[in-house]
Amino acid sequence: MITDEFLGTVAEFVNSKVAKVVLNQTYEITNFTIKSVQGTILTIEYMVPTASVSIISLVQLKDGAGGLISENQVYVPVPSDTIITQTVKVRELVGVV
Repeated sequence: MITDEFLGTVAEFVNSKVAKVVLNQTYEITNFTIKSVQGTILTIEYMVPTASVSIISLVQLKDGAGGLISENQVYVPVPSDTIITQTVKVRELVGVV
């Protein structure tokens, strides 16, 4: 079993790598209201202005060079300025092969 302390270290590493959120492969967000780690959970909060996109269908986390870290298909209408809170939980998965 991997310790929570080590998983927290991995979460801190991921936090240090995330430089931007890209919505629908076109709209980039680099200013975060919150970008922090508590335990094994990375929390990123950002505002999506209503004029930027009308519906969010793809959320990507990218590093400073534009490399993909995470990608999620979603359906989030943006009828007005919208605050998004995204969490990334680092955990161990145990499987039987």
